[in-house]
Amino acid sequence: MSQKKIEKIQEAKIKAPKVKKERKPTDKLADKTTTTRILQGVFGDPAKRNLARMRKIVKIINGLEPKYEAMSDDELKAQTNVLKERLDALNKKAEANIARAKLKASAKKSETKAESTNSAKKQSTSVKSEKLERNETKILSEILPDAFALVREATKRVLGMRHYDVQMIGGIVLHEGNVAEMKTGEGKTLVALLPSFLNALTGRGVHVVTVNDYLAQRDAGWNAPVYHFLGMSVGVIIADASFLYDPEYVNEEHTDERMQHLKPCTRKQAYQADVTYGTNNEFGFDYLRDNMVNEVDFLRQRELNFAIVDEVDSILIDEARTPLIISAPAGDNPDSYYQFAK
Repeated sequence: MSQKKIEKIQEAKIKAPKVKKERKPTDKLADKTTTTRILQGVFGDPAKRNLARMRKIVKIINGLEPKYEAMSDDELKAQTNVLKERLDALNKKAEANIARAKLKASAKKSETKAESTNSAKKQSTSVKSEKLERNETKILSEILPDAFALVREATKRVLGMRHYDVQMIGGIVLHEGNVAEMKTGEGKTLVALLPSFLNALTGRGVHVVTVNDYLAQRDAGWNAPVYHFLGMSVGVIIADASFLYDPEYVNEEHTDERMQHLKPCTRKQAYQADVTYGTNNEFGFDYLRDNMVNEVDFLRQRELNFAIVDEVDSILIDEARTPLIISAPAGDNPDSYYQFAK
């Protein structure tokens, strides 16, 4: 290489500006994942813990299966009342404990304060109702294994189908108020039987919410024989119609056998059923209509208790963007008063 070329290269190196090295941006997601892994390594994965807890419950349910298999149909049907009596006894015991605790608390307060305000009374009432709800949820969880085992055996005898362990886990998830993701064909309709029966034992009703009228009638007609076998009534709410399941009633106009035993009834009667199937829009509109009535006798729905929502992502996210609007009948035309005044 000649001397001139060497000098040119050296000059180029001197003239070339220094380029600062750019710092690579940190991957926050990767850091977060690493942190999550460390925390899960120390405290454990909560999802896995919940799954392990539910598997233990399913193991108890499976252990009860021979007990219910050995029962006759009449003995199996009688178990619904047995569970209701057990639930009532546990609820009364819980109410007595709450009342006893309230008396102790009021006695302590009376020693320090002689005055009591209305706001304090309202607060104590709300606290009491919250405690009762929590206790009832706890009590229902206590009788859950027997209730689920009973429904499994009844479903085997009536529909010829047996709930798998994974369906039992899905039922527990729904009872606890969480979302259970299941693919089409995995038996979502059968899964809904489990928590709906358990919560219907309270006598305050259960709503099973579907996305359209056909699914409401189909699912109700499919599961109604099991509910009826266990002494539970089933209602259906659709647009401009309502039904009660009656095995003695036959509507031959329906080509689908599952819908032939749905007997027309009033809206109120359908809501008085132990389990009521319907669409999200109809439940919402009936709620709005009840807020427009002037007398208690005209109310359709009763106090809300427990609901299972099918296709929850569609109903609570997609369709929730569309508000339900209902209006009262228009009043008299004011123009007539002007004419009369003239």
